[in-house]
Amino acid sequence: MSNASSLIVCTFAFGALAALFATPALADASAARDVPASGVPKALLASVYRHTTDHDGDKLQAGSETVLIFDRNGVAYLLETRSVWAREGRYSFRNGRLSLRFNSGGFVLEATLPFAPGARELTLPFKLLTRGKGTSHWERPEDWLLPNTLGAIFSAVTLTRKLESSKALEVALAYARSFIVPAPKKPVELPDFQAFETPRLLKVEHEGTDIILTLEDGFETHVLLR
Repeated sequence: MSNASSLIVCTFAFGALAALFATPALADASAARDVPASGVPKALLASVYRHTTDHDGDKLQAGSETVLIFDRNGVAYLLETRSVWAREGRYSFRNGRLSLRFNSGGFVLEATLPFAPGARELTLPFKLLTRGKGTSHWERPEDWLLPNTLGAIFSAVTLTRKLESSKALEVALAYARSFIVPAPKKPVELPDFQAFETPRLLKVEHEGTDIILTLEDGFETHVLLR
């Protein structure tokens, strides 16, 4: 399989509209919305964290990155994009505390810590790159878009669950549909400076293994998953 970072081809009609798919924007916009039936705040689902460094200064090689993704139903993924390495774990969020557990393929990590959904930084009480006591620092990347998350989930479940493309697509589609916001019955006029503050994803469809995201005003972007 090719490098995970090459699994995603995103086409945007206008650069300014691409900002609507930014994961930090989704997390910020979702913070005040209702918690879905799964009990997971949308701001947590929208939060993707990129490993920056372990507390002893260890970093990944240039051109590589590891991301932490929170999927629906308490599933979490760690995905390292250069070597296409992934692990699937579990998480829960209750009373302001986040619990994480990974235990597969000899990779064992467990932590419980205070957490605010949508926080821009995250410090986990374990090192990612080497064994032994310590911490790791993670940040929400400003350049990470919703299509990136869909591609990462598609790649992660393909690697960890050995799924066929059609089944991995179903997982990515379910995640994307968590962010659908029904169009208001009456158009809401916003000043220009507020026009792009709140992403409104109206529809999620697919053609083959390509996901089509439709925003209000009919703007579409295609996420090609391979």
